[in-house]
Amino acid sequence: LDDSASRLQVAQMVAKTLNLSVSQASSPFSDTADGFVTAHYEAGIVQGSYGADGSLLYQPDSAISRAEMTVVLLRMLERQETSDSEENEAEQIEQEEPEQITEEEEDTETEPVNTPAQTQPVTEPAAEEPAVQPETPPAAEESTGGSSSGGSSSGSSNPSEEDTPGTTETFTVTFTYQGNTFYTLTVEEGSTAAAPVLQPTANGHWDYDSGAAVTGNMTVVWVEE
Repeated sequence: LDDSASRLQVAQMVAKTLNLSVSQASSPFSDTADGFVTAHYEAGIVQGSYGADGSLLYQPDSAISRAEMTVVLLRMLERQETSDSEENEAEQIEQEEPEQITEEEEDTETEPVNTPAQTQPVTEPAAEEPAVQPETPPAAEESTGGSSSGGSSSGSSNPSEEDTPGTTETFTVTFTYQGNTFYTLTVEEGSTAAAPVLQPTANGHWDYDSGAAVTGNMTVVWVEE
């Protein structure tokens, strides 16, 4: 291209080189509605400049300078490199997908082969279970016969029942402060009730004999000093 080429002519030639379609969108430039120029703007190859009134201008009839042409060529190369990179990635994905599908099909074909071999032997041990059951009743009969034959065994059962100790009764000791429950303690009959480690106030004491045996439910009140 020489310096006599206009900016519009360059836009049209570059668009054909990059296989850019004519844009049907509204032109962002106030001085041209050419679809190739709009396609260039959408692709980021041209940007235009602002006029004194703030409108975006392309100046389609002006001759393109060498510096402007260099910028256009660089942006063309960047766009082409991006396009090639996207195509390579798409080809790699297409090549990898058939391999993954093939591996999944192979796994699917091999899995059912092992399933019958694993399930068939499971039913065989079930036939051996009835042989174990008859061994249990004789043992039960012998133990029953032994207990009924000797009079001493029946006599020994009575003392065991008589020697069984009775259930120890428990009581609840409630520690209160200003009418509210501060702490509860469950103790066995005849045991002593230990006072809580924490105290409601710094000065005071629980009004009870901590060394006395507990013989029933009781309530202990906090006394301020």
